[in-house]
Amino acid sequence: MPAAITQQIDQRAVIAAARGSEPVAPAKGAAKDEDDFSFGDLLDIINPLQHIPIVSTLYRAITGDTIKPVGRLAGDALYGGLWGFVSSFANLAFEKITGKD
Repeated sequence: MPAAITQQIDQRAVIAAARGSEPVAPAKGAAKDEDDFSFGDLLDIINPLQHIPIVSTLYRAITGDTIKPVGRLAGDALYGGLWGFVSSFANLAFEKITGKD
């Protein structure tokens, strides 16, 4: 069991003990893996505001939205073709190495 889930369950048990009740089990699907593909990821891929240079940075800063690397690659390839894919791949590699977009 991942440490975050174990810690969350332990915190619920402590809170329940303080209240004098039984601990509440976490909801099913509450500990979803971030690597799962969801409908929101599909929307990120087809949303052009996520892929237009400069606009995408502003969009994410204003909305607080994020995009997964796979979605960024797919969307940039969709809107920019081969060069969009290559530039997105280079950007993701640079971000992985330096921590900056």
